[in-house]
Amino acid sequence: MKKEISLVIFWIVVMTILISLVGFAGHNDLAGVVNAKGRIAGIWYGIVHGFLFIIALVVSLFNKTVNIYELHNTGIGYNVGFVIGTLLWFISSKIFR
Repeated sequence: MKKEISLVIFWIVVMTILISLVGFAGHNDLAGVVNAKGRIAGIWYGIVHGFLFIIALVVSLFNKTVNIYELHNTGIGYNVGFVIGTLLWFISSKIFR
């Protein structure tokens, strides 16, 4: 019985890892390329975009011109800012409960 449970847990972990790997995004060809306004989003834009991602998600369902993630970014700086902004959103939502 204990061996069967361990086997089920093992396969759940393996399938979770495989599904996660399939869902990872690929290379961004527009990283480091300026947008139409001549700007590249950096860490500060990443923080703002990460903090507002829920609003952007809802709006993007109804408006095709709104994206959650800025493609014209600096790369790792924007990504770190986006994660920080997302974490700030979750932390602030916990504080105001």
